[in-house]
Amino acid sequence: MSDFPYLGNRISLISSSQIRYEGILYTIDTVQGTVTLAQVRSFGTEDRPTERPVAERDEIYDFIVFRGSDIKDIKLCSVQKPYDDPAIVEVSRYETLVSRYAAYVRLLDQ
Repeated sequence: MSDFPYLGNRISLISSSQIRYEGILYTIDTVQGTVTLAQVRSFGTEDRPTERPVAERDEIYDFIVFRGSDIKDIKLCSVQKPYDDPAIVEVSRYETLVSRYAAYVRLLDQ
């Protein structure tokens, strides 16, 4: 099984700037301390108290990489099982394999 069973599920994240983002959990890089969401929408600061309010945006970002230390709150919005088959141990998409390989290459370059 994956070390991160919620990859591929919808996540709601609030940054330290009080901005809420919602997207698909794409990767968690424990070495870099980052969380990457795919198909991300910004809901702005909504009603959260802040010195710099930010409006909601309609734009959908392909990916946003967040620094873990700047994440104030993170919640699972929905859990999607790709298949209900006990024979399946792990499911991965091509993009996930490529990103894991890229992270591995970055580690080798250090």
